[in-house]
Amino acid sequence: EIFARLPITLFENTPEGLSEEEKLRLIEQGASDFWEVERFDADRLTLVSRPFGETRVMLRVFRGGDRLLAALGTSGGAMCALELWKEDATGGFVPAAPPEDADIADFLARGRRLGELSPAFMLCLADDGLEVRPLFWGPKGLVDVPVDRTVRYVWKDGSFEKRVAEKAR
Repeated sequence: EIFARLPITLFENTPEGLSEEEKLRLIEQGASDFWEVERFDADRLTLVSRPFGETRVMLRVFRGGDRLLAALGTSGGAMCALELWKEDATGGFVPAAPPEDADIADFLARGRRLGELSPAFMLCLADDGLEVRPLFWGPKGLVDVPVDRTVRYVWKDGSFEKRVAEKAR
């Protein structure tokens, strides 16, 4: 029901895309030309691309607070896309603001410096909330920089709570 009320704009970030007709077929039959339902329960819907399952799109419903929050996200690679939608008073959905931006200090051990690198952050959908993935840009483009900590936003009591943890070695 919630998937039916959300726009299909997130699928512009997938190679397969999704038309309104395909969306209806997915809802009614569980599969379309390029997508099929992999998992479905009250708060989660996972779609996988056909025929090889290279792309996943997840819908996660976060309950609590005065209205529910729906998160649509892509997964399956180094990059991700995320849309957050909150239910309005009419039962429709409007864009929701993401949680506060992470700080680069959250990811690096004390005293560690980046030099000329500029960080940017991606929010990706995870089972319990949102995962922050840092990207580091240098003069020649994207640079792989190992981080010391992970940052997640876990849904608790109707809002996202930031959690920083040491990265497993």
